[in-house]
Amino acid sequence: MPQDTYFRRAINWMYGDDAYLQNMPTKDLGNKHINELLGRHPYHPYDPDMKADNPCYQFNALFHECMEADHVEGYELYQKHVACYFPYKVDLMKCIAQEKRRHRMEVDVLEKGPKS
Repeated sequence: MPQDTYFRRAINWMYGDDAYLQNMPTKDLGNKHINELLGRHPYHPYDPDMKADNPCYQFNALFHECMEADHVEGYELYQKHVACYFPYKVDLMKCIAQEKRRHRMEVDVLEKGPKS
């Protein structure tokens, strides 16, 4: 029976001497928020470049106000996201998803053309 099975390789990858899970992140990497690691704005889904004519502009502004408010002063970034999650972040994410869906449906209609 071969020693190099799929499961043996998976176990070694996770728990072996040079395993992926044994690698500790560097201190500067361990202290970063996921949005910073992914290159997003720290307040993602907040968009600082959103125009006033965007239907989600008001939700975007409310979420940003919450993230900068006095009641979250001194909080770490992840704590601010938790404090502002409902309703501000939820409403912004719903609005952005609706706009993406609406745009996608408009593109689909334009690509298919008029029905005959």
